[in-house]
Amino acid sequence: MGPMRLLIGFGILSAAAVTVGATSSLEWVPQEASRARAAHLLERATFGSRPGQIESVVQMGPGHWLDWQLDPASIPDPHVARALAGIPEIGLAPTELAARFSLDPEARARLQADGLSPEERRRVRGELADRAPGRILGSLVMERMLRSTRSERQLEEVMTQFWFDHFNVFWGKGADRYLVGDYERTAIRPNVFGTFEELLLATARHPAMLVYLDAARSVEPQVSERMRRRAEQADRPIPGLNENYARELLELHTLGVDGGYTQDDVVAVARVFTGWTVVLPARNRERGQGRMSRGEVGDPFTFIFRPELHATGDKTVLGTRIPAGGRDEGERVLRLLAGHPSTATHVARQLATAFVADEAPEALVDDLARAFLESGGDLRVVTKALFTHERFYDPAYRGARVKSPFRMVASALRATEAQVVSPRGLLDALRTLGHVPYLATAPTGYPEESEYWGGAGALIDRSDFVLSLAAGRVRGIQVDAGSLSERAQRTFPNADPHTALIQWIAPSVDPVALSEKVRLGLESMGQRESDTRTIGREAGEDGGVLGLILASPEFQSH
Repeated sequence: MGPMRLLIGFGILSAAAVTVGATSSLEWVPQEASRARAAHLLERATFGSRPGQIESVVQMGPGHWLDWQLDPASIPDPHVARALAGIPEIGLAPTELAARFSLDPEARARLQADGLSPEERRRVRGELADRAPGRILGSLVMERMLRSTRSERQLEEVMTQFWFDHFNVFWGKGADRYLVGDYERTAIRPNVFGTFEELLLATARHPAMLVYLDAARSVEPQVSERMRRRAEQADRPIPGLNENYARELLELHTLGVDGGYTQDDVVAVARVFTGWTVVLPARNRERGQGRMSRGEVGDPFTFIFRPELHATGDKTVLGTRIPAGGRDEGERVLRLLAGHPSTATHVARQLATAFVADEAPEALVDDLARAFLESGGDLRVVTKALFTHERFYDPAYRGARVKSPFRMVASALRATEAQVVSPRGLLDALRTLGHVPYLATAPTGYPEESEYWGGAGALIDRSDFVLSLAAGRVRGIQVDAGSLSERAQRTFPNADPHTALIQWIAPSVDPVALSEKVRLGLESMGQRESDTRTIGREAGEDGGVLGLILASPEFQSH
């Protein structure tokens, strides 16, 4: 596929994305301008429009469509419910996951033993594969992709992923492999249209966050001489104050790096959260990942406050006295931060950067911060303010962002109505593209900036993926290019086949301009014998056209 790879990579790098004209009113504008605005809204507030969806939003009105999406509980989602029911790991409690998927030292030892027959070796390998924790990650990625591509609650899914990155935890850290699914399910998703304070409290108390940023390990050694002695006897590091969560809480989750806090505030906040810890199973405690003594009662993988580990005395945070009060100190600090003006500005800038432009428009940031403060951090109000703001619809921002790899893959699967039957090929593709959900190691999560995802090598990898998708060569993903072309031609009988397919799978772009690029691309590839054989053997003409559409800059941007 070498020549085709270079051709598509060159096309993505050199062609300009399509932009459309400006309007000045959200609910009543001329038909073509209204359609352009609806298309832009769907490109940013969903994982890509489906056939006929733009016209539905125009008829409903973008504001009414947003109100509908902002009430996800009222939107039936039977397709997703049925699909998720087929993934046995989805919805299991962390204790169940830990019991079912954990490394088996005995099985590993048997595998290394001499004298095993080939059949016995295969059986042991099968046992290890069945219990591998990586199966949890595969199921989580499948769930996220199914929700992204098939859910009717698109805005909820978009915002769930935004807020997960804002409050990121890394699946690969210790017990978090068993906790991350529950974290998204119970701390993030239910609160994306609640208040920011509720979301902040839910993430702070969840064991996944306490494990990831080491708050569960943070104590002041002098408050527990017994812990010091036990650590010395076990030849483990002596417990001490850990500032990781405190620093990220101030810098990333709330105030922002320029939010006005000092190092003294970081230390004070770290002391406030001592004693906030997690009950972990015995095997994790033995590895020093938890702070639960033998004989203590508590369900594994749950939050617990241990007053004997808490730093005593009053604290001062941002000039505010926090009276000694045990667990209440942490909740008081979280409420203080949730309502702070710097938090409003930081959250507003994060939203504007993620959904409008890498260089967030200051007027939009100011208005979103004002909506945040006036509503008491009501995220439903702030989200609607974002997607109804005139700066959001500025023509300069339409089609001007490179999709993140996950969004690109999701939008391609959504546009082609692909069926994902196995996570393996999906995981492989996302690993190649550098965007596997839940595997961002940094507290910042995956970046949204186009500049980060728009490098030449990354864009060529994208073209390889969509060409393989169109050719039916991505393991576990089924695409029927011929059926798509037939339905497109029936829907748009007066259009030529290429234009009809573009209108069907990419309704937000200029079909005439892109059709001409596809024609030129096919002609260019037809002059290369190797490319002609590749298309004919693996994709057919329909698949070749589909791949060129998906690899175009118009589809790769939003």
